[in-house]
Amino acid sequence: MKEKKQPAEWKKRLGRALWILFSLVMLAVLYLMLILIAPQDKDESNNSAPQPALADAETKQILTESDLALSMVDFPVPVMSFLSGSGWSMTDGVRESFPVNGGYGRVIRTYWKNKDGAAMTLESIYPADAFDSLGMKDYHFAAQSGPSLFQLPSVRMENETEIRLHVQTDNGLYAITAQKEYKQELGTAIRSIQLFTAEMKEN
Repeated sequence: MKEKKQPAEWKKRLGRALWILFSLVMLAVLYLMLILIAPQDKDESNNSAPQPALADAETKQILTESDLALSMVDFPVPVMSFLSGSGWSMTDGVRESFPVNGGYGRVIRTYWKNKDGAAMTLESIYPADAFDSLGMKDYHFAAQSGPSLFQLPSVRMENETEIRLHVQTDNGLYAITAQKEYKQELGTAIRSIQLFTAEMKEN
């Protein structure tokens, strides 16, 4: 019976050298990937930095659309409102502060009705990540997605009686709330809701 020949020593060394070379190439590829990814991670951390908190401010009642325009003057982000001639009229509202990020955020909350008595609440909130200020009220995510608001996809939430749509822009958080019985009006009304600054509202 012939004895099985062992691989030549040079073949063993070649195989070992190739394995080391392969390992070095893979390490180099991994290193390059880490270099390329690192700047993106840095940018993401900068983008997620919290917006500066504000000082506390006196609560102001908003009784007319002129009051709303005045309340926008020193509000840190654009404010939601209906377009003129939309058929929706503001009944009242409030501008107030709430605790956030070691300081205070701001909200302008306005209440609207149309000629048929359908009601809607608009909330414009700073900072953009102040989701706690919305409150949950037993809301859950709806089976259907929300419509586009300000060219951004909205989130639709519901409870037993209400529908709420909210959207986060770069600077602000915006929410629209309506009773479920007015869901048809809600679908129509969002086409007449825009973001305004004080100058735009005065014009």
